[in-house]
Amino acid sequence: MGVAERQTGFTTDQIIHAPKNAIYVWPVASSINYPKEIARKHGRDDLEIISEGQFRMSLVASRRDVDCVIDHATRLSRDGLMALDYIADRVLARMKMEGNQ
Repeated sequence: MGVAERQTGFTTDQIIHAPKNAIYVWPVASSINYPKEIARKHGRDDLEIISEGQFRMSLVASRRDVDCVIDHATRLSRDGLMALDYIADRVLARMKMEGNQ
């Protein structure tokens, strides 16, 4: 099923409004082409679209500034939640350094 046949509201909005160069976490590896097709259609080739199973500390820990969008249908595993907590801590630290907190 392609983009034209599916309702694309929430996912499309998330992809369109995602920060530049963000990681976009999709719930299932088997349908990963779906969000990639939406991103391509909307000129968002900068996004790193991965499945929830790939979203781990090992992926994000070495990155200095990383933004992340979790698809509305994604349920994070414990490892995914740890990675998200790490990113949230980095964002808060960045905001504090920039004087936004």
